[in-house]
Amino acid sequence: MGGLGIRLKFVHAFVDRHGHARFYFRRKGRRIKLPGAFGSREFLDAYAEALADQLEDNRQPRKAASHGTFSALAARYYASPQFLTLSSTSRTGYRRAIDRFLHEQGHRRVEQMRREHVDVIIGKFAAKPGAGIIMLKRLRTLLRYAVVIWLA
Repeated sequence: MGGLGIRLKFVHAFVDRHGHARFYFRRKGRRIKLPGAFGSREFLDAYAEALADQLEDNRQPRKAASHGTFSALAARYYASPQFLTLSSTSRTGYRRAIDRFLHEQGHRRVEQMRREHVDVIIGKFAAKPGAGIIMLKRLRTLLRYAVVIWLA
């Protein structure tokens, strides 16, 4: 990026089909177009604003997970040796699938999980069977961990 080899965090640059350089701020699924030439006042102002918005989003406190919920179980699993001994790539993949599940179901109690509930959750991935299989594997991982910690 830029002629000086300067790299800015979260900035994605490419040349479009017309030969114009395009710059975007990309972070946590959000994409914000950065106007002007790389390094210009307009560009840097937009970059600073996008970065400040991201920092502000990160400062919002998370609600503590209630004991017995999937969110509490996942937090404990993320701190466990079973999770921490995985390779960084595996940890990223596991966390992505588990967090996706937690987004909708994290508030639910683990002991209330039934096979019918799993079928509904996996059924949402009917158009993407590979994603459904991965979700099923991560749910198994979480539930097996729950059995280990609660029976120990």
